[in-house]
Amino acid sequence: MAYYAALTSLMELLDDIIHGGRYPNFLLGRQEIMKSLRKKFSLLLDSLKDYSSKGDEAADRVEGRIRDAAYQAQDVIEFGISNEVDSCFLQQTVEDLAESLREVEEEVDSTLEELAMAMAMEEGTQRSQDLPLQRPYSGAGDILVGIDEDLLNIKEQLCGHSSRLQVIAIVGMGGIGKTTLARAAFDDPLIVEYFDCRAWVTISQVYSMEQICRSILESFGANKNNNILAVSKAHLMELLHKHLFGRRYLIVMDDIWARDAWNDMKRVFPDNSNGSRIVLTTRLLDLAYYVSSGFIQQKSFLDEDNSWHLLQNKVFGQEACSPELEDIGKLITKTCGGLPLAIVAAATILSTNRTRYHWKAVAENLNSKLSRDNDMIFHVLFRESYNNLPHHLKACFLYMASFPEDCEIDVSKLIKLWIAEGLVRSVDGSKSLKQVAEECLVDLVQRSLVMVSKKRANGEFKSCILHDLYRDFCIRRASEEHFFHMDRDWVENARHINIHGTFRYHVRPYNIGNLIRSILLFGKTFGSNFSAIEPSSLKQLRVLGERVTTTWPIPEEIFQMLHLKYLDLYLEGLKPGACLPASISALKNLQTLIIFTPYAYSVAVPPEIWKMTWLNHLIISAMTLPSVPLVDAQKLEHLETLMTVKNFLFTKEAIEVIPNLRKLKISCRGDKESDIWEMHCLNNLVHLHRLEELKIRILSTLYSNVDWMFSRFVFPLNLRKLSLQGCKFSWEEMTVVGWLPELLVLRLREDSVVGEEWEPRKGEFRRLKFLLIERLDLKCWRAQHTNFPCLEHLKIKECFNLEEIPAGIGDVPTLESIKLYGSELARNSAILIQENQQRYKTGLLQVHIFD
Repeated sequence: MAYYAALTSLMELLDDIIHGGRYPNFLLGRQEIMKSLRKKFSLLLDSLKDYSSKGDEAADRVEGRIRDAAYQAQDVIEFGISNEVDSCFLQQTVEDLAESLREVEEEVDSTLEELAMAMAMEEGTQRSQDLPLQRPYSGAGDILVGIDEDLLNIKEQLCGHSSRLQVIAIVGMGGIGKTTLARAAFDDPLIVEYFDCRAWVTISQVYSMEQICRSILESFGANKNNNILAVSKAHLMELLHKHLFGRRYLIVMDDIWARDAWNDMKRVFPDNSNGSRIVLTTRLLDLAYYVSSGFIQQKSFLDEDNSWHLLQNKVFGQEACSPELEDIGKLITKTCGGLPLAIVAAATILSTNRTRYHWKAVAENLNSKLSRDNDMIFHVLFRESYNNLPHHLKACFLYMASFPEDCEIDVSKLIKLWIAEGLVRSVDGSKSLKQVAEECLVDLVQRSLVMVSKKRANGEFKSCILHDLYRDFCIRRASEEHFFHMDRDWVENARHINIHGTFRYHVRPYNIGNLIRSILLFGKTFGSNFSAIEPSSLKQLRVLGERVTTTWPIPEEIFQMLHLKYLDLYLEGLKPGACLPASISALKNLQTLIIFTPYAYSVAVPPEIWKMTWLNHLIISAMTLPSVPLVDAQKLEHLETLMTVKNFLFTKEAIEVIPNLRKLKISCRGDKESDIWEMHCLNNLVHLHRLEELKIRILSTLYSNVDWMFSRFVFPLNLRKLSLQGCKFSWEEMTVVGWLPELLVLRLREDSVVGEEWEPRKGEFRRLKFLLIERLDLKCWRAQHTNFPCLEHLKIKECFNLEEIPAGIGDVPTLESIKLYGSELARNSAILIQENQQRYKTGLLQVHIFD
């Protein structure tokens, strides 16, 4: 996997030099060798499209050669660029650098030959391989725990509903109990009696149509009277179709991985209109949707009680657990994260020695024992899932283990890091890197490798999490492939390191070599954790995060990191009025700059910021931006995120400099007499045609009703999320917001709107899914379900005067939740809406009331 990450990172660098005009001086006299090198590595990248790693010694060797060649080329080029920029180095001659790169080209040619041989051997092996259909049954289902409701659902689908042929999909991550559930239904006496014939076949990643058909026929006893071993695939399919025709049958296709497997097989299953059923188990959510007739059973983790019950039964059987082992046993099941296969494997280890000493030792190192020493866990969870991933997903998947154990990973930050590390690539340029990264995450979720822990109000992923066992595997695999190393467990010339733990002033600086490209620091900080790194090692750094703590002023060494693309800092010792140095513009490759400040102190940004044309995300707790240059202003065409900006004038010239902004958070201050909206030129925001998310906070020095100020306010038409505070609009003027055609999320915070009565007009808020009303003086709210036809979530906080939630809101068919905080008068109306829903069974509305 590291080989693919190294290739994509190098290709990004070469494209920047050849096509992006990043380093024009460096390219002078080197065009020919740069283009030749790109052609060679492009050919290597294209060759990998048909290459599937087997994880054996031969594959490791060729992948290591690809990785090392890409690393070598990147090192030669980036050191050459640094040497030309840094005056303390002598310029490297064109001939010297070209000679070094020609050596890399020779290595690429040799590697391509070895790769072709490896692919030819792999193809031959697959053709000659006798493909087993049956996988050893894990035994995790011998004791059925926590599946009663799921089993009832499956049995209802098998025996009831339509008489037409139905396909039922059971989906979930490896080891979660899909096969156990399917087997429990398959062997249930009611099901055995209901169907005329039943067959169970395991598909797996590499399958043979002939053997699938043969296996099903043999389950029906067809081989007793017919010799089916030598017949053709077409004849086998015909025999199976004839055998099933007119009979009520149940076929379980266990562990299916590809649409092709289903498309090949579905032709042999006749629809006899007699209640025949097919059950498929898979780890792939998109495949489940593709094959199912509408019903999908998503298998979830066991809760703590059922996890402990399963462990007890596997270890003790009918015996009682010793009280001295119960607390450790429950800790072990909690570590297993509700995964039945992990619990069964842990029980096997615990059964060998039922002493507190042994169990305590297992608890301290459980994940390592399971992922490294248990063949069943390794095969089911890791080898099958990981080896089936395409190259680009392997890199993204392993990278997620960089984050701490049990960490809810912020999706927005993860995507920025994937891009900065060069892990994602837009093949034809039709999609942005952000879109490609988002699709990668969706793919990993659909493959049941990554769990979504939180979603945004509009349904997008907000945070995700990696199961502990997967994380442990990823850490081990990443280290083996020299992709990244954890803490002090890195090797010489490591390129990506993650440091977890506590940092103190007296920690001896890490000397990590000068090839390091990425550092992520996690853990509690006492003083500066940046001081734990030897600055001279960081010349070629691309990524420096996660919330790196350093004291003000920012160390100058950071501004010498020419290749830096991602920088995330927490500034200690910051004083009001501090200004970032002009030398920040030396970071010409910077894509993401994140700065958090204590007490939300504002940081002044220098005029040089307008020269950083590759910047994608500028995120500072609070900042003041300089005016845009009136002469020779450069467009920041890549800038998508700008937050939080204080008292900036969004003049026409400023808007022209940031044309592609998608996310903006601003704070404006004025006094009673000032027209704050016009003073800060906020109406010009309507010209930000790509703006999707806008947060506005207006602070008046003196309180007054200033709704007269906003009679001409407008917003960009493509807004999807809007948050307002202190604007003091009238409810009548909210029509401007209501008619925004793409608006999905609306947050109306304190003093955003003034007035006691609100009655939306017909046709407004047509796509709104989430509405927050917080600390407003609203008293009477009149609305019908037609005013918010797509609303899913309503949150009302501290609206003390609100008399009731309109009854019509309860009739919105899409409404999922109402949350009421400290709004005592509206409590009864919320309860009434919920009771009506329950009485008429019109939905699954959840009402939560908090004092």
